[in-house]
Amino acid sequence: MLNMSKNESLTPMILSRPSFTFELFLLEISRRKKWIKDDSYSKPVIKKSGDWWIGWLIDLPGVNVQEKTQKALLESLKIGAEDMLATEIPFEPGAQMTTVSVSDPVWSQTA
Repeated sequence: MLNMSKNESLTPMILSRPSFTFELFLLEISRRKKWIKDDSYSKPVIKKSGDWWIGWLIDLPGVNVQEKTQKALLESLKIGAEDMLATEIPFEPGAQMTTVSVSDPVWSQTA
């Protein structure tokens, strides 16, 4: 069984290693999805456009929604993020999955 903490660095997953099993792959994907959700990793951009609210998730390209109310928009963004994270990720033999740490941009930091 894998013993991982939220603060552990995310190391590359090398799928061609003989000791790497499909079960470990699924555990790693599950851990990463949980890490993203637990840390509120998805950042929405929302705005009113005419009679509609529109929004998208910076961290999950492809999650874009339009709703009549801000509350409905935020709920749709959450559902879109959950659907995107539930999507299976196909891999070729020898492929790797990894993450990179990026600092928050200066414009996002509060004074």
